[in-house]
Amino acid sequence: MFDLEICFDDIKLSSIYQEDLPEVQKWMQEQVITSSEVGWTNIDELQDRFLEYYMSENEIFLKIEKGTGIIGIFKGRVEFKNPNELLIWCFIIDSSFRGMGVGSRILKEVISFFENNYGIYTFSTGIIEGSIKALRFWNKNEFILHRVSKSFFNVKGEERDMIILKREEKLEVL
Repeated sequence: MFDLEICFDDIKLSSIYQEDLPEVQKWMQEQVITSSEVGWTNIDELQDRFLEYYMSENEIFLKIEKGTGIIGIFKGRVEFKNPNELLIWCFIIDSSFRGMGVGSRILKEVISFFENNYGIYTFSTGIIEGSIKALRFWNKNEFILHRVSKSFFNVKGEERDMIILKREEKLEVL
């Protein structure tokens, strides 16, 4: 578990703990998340994802709160290698906040946090082929096509590709 907290404006990203799971699950179910987006909206699957994160020193699993309620989740893994990288596995914002710049602002703060505190300048994520809105969001935030993993997903018996997007900060040499 990579424990962290990021606060800005009236938004707080903080690590998810065991006692947060029922509230996180309730929020996920209210979002009517399809299996192709996350696939673990039942409490058993959420518990499995929580244990994966809790038992690994490089996993992050954050609830995103605005005011007194959850407005999103962020899950990923920090890879300390050359170059260091943050793999973003899941980033979902409440449907009522989409299209308002909130997701981009949160992503910008997360990227800035990892750049400034851990020297991580490479960020990647994967989306399922055909996710036009997701592709638009990531492209708008400077993530570009890195590669395609063929037949990575199986959605209702249909194989779908995973589009891997990457953002790398260019460091200036002095």
